[in-house]
Amino acid sequence: MNSAGGCCGGSFNPLKVSTLKNKLGKCPMCMFLSAIGTVFSWSFFIPFYFIAHDEKVYKNLFYVGVFFSLLLLAHGIAYWVINRKKGES
Repeated sequence: MNSAGGCCGGSFNPLKVSTLKNKLGKCPMCMFLSAIGTVFSWSFFIPFYFIAHDEKVYKNLFYVGVFFSLLLLAHGIAYWVINRKKGES
């Protein structure tokens, strides 16, 4: 895993803490993908909750939706903090 597919031109290593510091709230592609993941995961969860009779299916879709929502929230907070610091200086 050497490249993040052109994501901000940097390399992506999920095991490094510096990856979060360099990308969270700074990378528009990552923020866009987390927003798309949030929308799609919840749009799959809602119909499967009413249609699927297998509890595992909609529970897993619920967890994916929560994960993407938290990721989008983390991106939003980081973006807000970064821009707030820029405005103060």
